Amino acid sequence: MAMHPHYTVNKLVTFVVRARSSVGGAASMSSMLASFISQVMATYNKFIHSNVDAVPDLVACELCDLTKVTSLDSSSHTNGGYHLNGVAMRTRFKKDNDAVCRQWARDINEMWKNELQKQGKATANG
Repeated sequence: MAMHPHYTVNKLVTFVVRARSSVGGAASMSSMLASFISQVMATYNKFIHSNVDAVPDLVACELCDLTKVTSLDSSSHTNGGYHLNGVAMRTRFKKDNDAVCRQWARDINEMWKNELQKQGKATANG
């Protein structure tokens, strides 16, 4: 686990040639990051150690100042609320691992949603 500037992380989220890959988004709040990300990373480490084909996977979250600098209708950010963005990228080479990698992504997404609900925040349906 390490902190990197946004442009560096964007370079990490590239698709591996001849790999099967998909990317899913998530949302978080800065007040939950320290303890919650430790839980996510423990789940991530368990998954990649149990599925060697999934080692190129990536879980990342944004940590930035949410001070409003410009009006929401003139911004290119994907959300304008209290959420910070996150991403779970599943990469694998074997078709046999499609189901397990997709389920892992769903499980990670549920972790994020449950954490927001614990704080009384609304989450998307789905």
